[in-house]
Amino acid sequence: MTLLIQNSNGGANLGDVAYYPQQGTTFANSSNQIWMRSGVLSPAGSYPTAEVNPILQISGSPVLNIMPSSPGASYTQYTSKATNGTGTVVVLNEISGYVNTSIDDGVTWTEEAVAFAGGLTPAAVCWCNGKFFLVAPASSNTALAFAASPDGITWTVQTTSAAIAPSGSNLSPQLATNGTMVVAVCNTSSTIITTTDGITLTTYSLASALSWPSVACIPALGATQWLISSAGSWWQSSLANASTWTSYAGPATTVAGKNSFSLVAASGIFAFLDTANYLLWHSTTGASGSWSSSLLSPEISQYLDSNGTNIVMSGYGNIFGVTTDGIHIKVRSYITNYNIGPTYPWIALVLNNNLFFGITTGNSLYYNISKNWASSWDYTGRILASTIAPTTGPTLYQYTRMQ
Repeated sequence: MTLLIQNSNGGANLGDVAYYPQQGTTFANSSNQIWMRSGVLSPAGSYPTAEVNPILQISGSPVLNIMPSSPGASYTQYTSKATNGTGTVVVLNEISGYVNTSIDDGVTWTEEAVAFAGGLTPAAVCWCNGKFFLVAPASSNTALAFAASPDGITWTVQTTSAAIAPSGSNLSPQLATNGTMVVAVCNTSSTIITTTDGITLTTYSLASALSWPSVACIPALGATQWLISSAGSWWQSSLANASTWTSYAGPATTVAGKNSFSLVAASGIFAFLDTANYLLWHSTTGASGSWSSSLLSPEISQYLDSNGTNIVMSGYGNIFGVTTDGIHIKVRSYITNYNIGPTYPWIALVLNNNLFFGITTGNSLYYNISKNWASSWDYTGRILASTIAPTTGPTLYQYTRMQ
């Protein structure tokens, strides 16, 4: 539609306008869902023409589903996800001795036991060499325990022989794979662990300990395919087997406790979510000096996930962002009947074909699934590419064309 400003002398057609959506008051309906947000509008005739990206609404049922859980379990957050590419998904929820598994791409779930000695808490999961690989910090916090499963249902504990000699108590291990080898990194540790089967483990040492690290891989980069983000120095591999590494000052630092969904690799780029500054950093090589950033809305600046093609950003509110290059970001709206507030953030996870929305509310896990989300949607408006700076005033990160 065309925007028409009414005054005592009649109406004036503004045409395209620049919109600052975070400047004003939000309005909620009786279910406390935000349905309108006031902001600042100004004529946009002086702004350059940019690529049009749709704001999209996911079609489907708004009814929330409850994730299976152990009696008396207390959930805090989703911590890791892996898919086999054909419909099976494993999701971790910080529960000792259990994982959640779906064989229909997230529509229905079961809770599956992992028989770690001492009831260890699974921390990270990935898919490699036709198996799911699971890692948990040993109860002494001096080693990692690995388990493997071909189907996400039956798990075999592999080994606990990887000594990591941490300097602190919170290891928060993270995994990445290039399809044939798994790399594990841990908070407060300088040890890099590699394995192809979860049984034979090889360790290498960095020059300094990592702080809340994440790890990702682009196999096409060869020797430099592995990248580690950290609250301290960042590290990039110098050999494809992850035996040697080079450090540099990264573009941003990992926020403590938010390393689970902060670094991904997809569509030939590394992407890193700077949750403190609402920035999405991206690089095709991961090398020092190669990074560029895109400014995000705070609502989609908490979690980052990918299926190897699409990169999805999520957080608070009923919107999420999608990109394949880190530059052109589509903002999509999501409709739910749940009262979304600042206490419990939503996380969007890209499964095989479906998109999973999960939320933890103290002792319960809820989720929604959107099928065929990448190709089917309802248009609710249009938004132009971000990072167009106005001549004066606040930084413009969204430019809305009202139609």
